[in-house]
Amino acid sequence: MPRDRDGAGQLERIARQLAEADARLLRLAASCTDRAWTSRPPSGGWSPSECVQHLVLSVDALLPRVDAALRDGRDGQVMGAGPFTPGLLGRVLLWAIEPPYRIRTRTGEAFEPAAARTPSDDVAALLARHAAAREQLVAAQDMALDRLTIVSPFAARVRYNLYVALALVPTHARRHLAGSPARRCASPTPDAVPLPTEHTAATSCCARRRATRAADAAHCGR
Repeated sequence: MPRDRDGAGQLERIARQLAEADARLLRLAASCTDRAWTSRPPSGGWSPSECVQHLVLSVDALLPRVDAALRDGRDGQVMGAGPFTPGLLGRVLLWAIEPPYRIRTRTGEAFEPAAARTPSDDVAALLARHAAAREQLVAAQDMALDRLTIVSPFAARVRYNLYVALALVPTHARRHLAGSPARRCASPTPDAVPLPTEHTAATSCCARRRATRAADAAHCGR
């Protein structure tokens, strides 16, 4: 994870990553026909529509917990300028879900996407969630984010701090928008920008176990 000199720089970086995820989403939608947007790859996995819906469901589960922790921190005057540390679990979690794919896990039923939707509906939904995440970044200014924690909405036995929770939103978006969904849209429009391809990285047995537990905490399947 890149290093910043203070907490403000870390939050600015997360905001930039959200903007990059929005731009990637818009390019992906522009490169897809309606049919490609809702079509699953022959080898299995989700369609672009399902990937975006999964991201929406994930943000919907995460942000209310972040809101509650920020309110508690503000009431308790848990203030700090950073830089914030993710902790060992948080560092492994963010590493595990960052593309390229390092490990695959199963997705919890609550975060399985429903029926496919239109590109415009999916895009509007995820853009709105990312806008809400940016509002939380503003609310998090001057808070000691590595001293405030939440229980993961994806794994009840896992806790991580608010810095990790906020960083998860754009990291998770990169995971699902940078790989197979992009390749499903095989007939890009002339101005579409190619997206990165998905690779598999070799890790040690121990690293794979840590990554599996971390990815389970972020329920990142497919």
